[in-house]
Amino acid sequence: MLSIITHGWNSNSKEHFFPHLRRELTKAGSDVLCPDMPNTRYPQLSEWKEHLKKQLNGRSVDLFIGHSLGGVLAMSMVTTDEIRIKHLITICSSPGWKNDDELNNFLNPVISFDKIKQSVESFTVVHSYDDPHCAFEYGMIMVKQAGATGIFYGDQGHFLTKKLPGDLLDIIKSHC
Repeated sequence: MLSIITHGWNSNSKEHFFPHLRRELTKAGSDVLCPDMPNTRYPQLSEWKEHLKKQLNGRSVDLFIGHSLGGVLAMSMVTTDEIRIKHLITICSSPGWKNDDELNNFLNPVISFDKIKQSVESFTVVHSYDDPHCAFEYGMIMVKQAGATGIFYGDQGHFLTKKLPGDLLDIIKSHC
């Protein structure tokens, strides 16, 4: 089983909950990739896609956990048939216009919720009502338009913690 964890803008695989989640998924028996994406301060969708494709080397993905812009990357690659994902979990990801023009290149082409609905076995959207970067309304839109399962918290911000809430970790591990 192959799991991927991708970070977002101006981040890396050693920050926040990524190392802990990687250890937990490995203990659950998954082969885990948690790549450091290139040029994270001024990210380009094309660079991130190529970097991830090299990491995958043609393999399908059983579980993809994308945080913030990493979730947008996954949704974009599913939309354009560049990746096959069985279970997709986005955490604080927003398919909507960004405040920083540098990040808006991730929205072209437009993410297709119909394509995601047809292409993945399960889609789980995780958001927090108090996220200062990604409005929870986008999470609600993804749940409605993509038929995703929504998990909403009131006090997790942008999930920049060392560990995920236990119930969320259990849900993620259930896909292993």
